[in-house]
Amino acid sequence: MISQTSVRGEFGKFDKVILDHNVIINEQDHFKTGDIFVGFRRKSQPDMIWLTDGDEWVNANNDNTTPKNYPVILPNGDGTLQPVMPITLSREPIDVSAFVGDGEVWVGYGLKEAGASEKSYVDMISNRRFSKIWDITGLTPASGLPGDLPIICLTATEMKAFVLTLDHDF
Repeated sequence: MISQTSVRGEFGKFDKVILDHNVIINEQDHFKTGDIFVGFRRKSQPDMIWLTDGDEWVNANNDNTTPKNYPVILPNGDGTLQPVMPITLSREPIDVSAFVGDGEVWVGYGLKEAGASEKSYVDMISNRRFSKIWDITGLTPASGLPGDLPIICLTATEMKAFVLTLDHDF
């Protein structure tokens, strides 16, 4: 069992926070090509969504920019959506204290065929696969108290262990 969303940082402080989330891909979309999107919205500006690629934030509503997808590094590296897609909001702790009570973090995914991220963003929005994972009002994700936090249970029917050997002379 693993938590779907976890907020790491010093208890009661928001100046050095790392947010981890496991995006659950709908079963019918497993192993299809798609993009993950991480967004930020202020309750005081509900029509403005900001998207990040992990380094830079862009306004998703700006017609002059292509929505930024969030890069996900997986062993296969081929862009297919695995059943569970782990993401971390930033590489370094970030200060979200200015957004307490007003900020929300959203995550979702969109499918794409041979198109750009813009098409997968539209797919995500039109299919309502973009949801709030953290309301920056407390130490816990959007769902509330620790007893209410979404937990992921993975069922394994088979497991194999591999030993990696190096055939190099040092």
